Amino acid sequence: MTDSEYWKNTLIFKKYTDEDIPFMLSLYESTRMSELAVLPLSEAQKNIFIEQQFFAQLKHYVSFYNNDCFYILYENEQKIGRLFVDYSSINIRVVDISLLPEKQCQGLGNYLFNQVIFPACATRGRVSLHVDSTSRAVKFYERLGFKQSDSKNINNDFYQLMTWQP
Repeated sequence: MTDSEYWKNTLIFKKYTDEDIPFMLSLYESTRMSELAVLPLSEAQKNIFIEQQFFAQLKHYVSFYNNDCFYILYENEQKIGRLFVDYSSINIRVVDISLLPEKQCQGLGNYLFNQVIFPACATRGRVSLHVDSTSRAVKFYERLGFKQSDSKNINNDFYQLMTWQP
């Protein structure tokens, strides 16, 4: 069975609710703790920082994007990630895609883009996303055909705008 077949038969999308916030906070923490490891902060300080950043991010997402397609990803009954996508009439914005570390590099990212996001481009034009310019995800997006945009980046070039055209 290929990775794509596995995810097609196993993956479940459920619209996020407030009950998912503890999981999403834990997921966010799993994606950020390595970068905080080098800072001279106590664990309590790191946890406070992570929590503040998470809630600020979530507030921004629900305030500025259509959250009709903000999903928690399940492998069978286990929460394994989130996929937040804003489908507008002319653009698809991948607001956030986060997977638990143990679920990365298993073909799920390829599956999500090739089966869920890219097919919608026939009527909506391009896919765009922002990615931490130091993240290994940049290479993943480039392999999928994303290009770095010439548009001005947000947050002093910390995040790179990337786009994909059908």
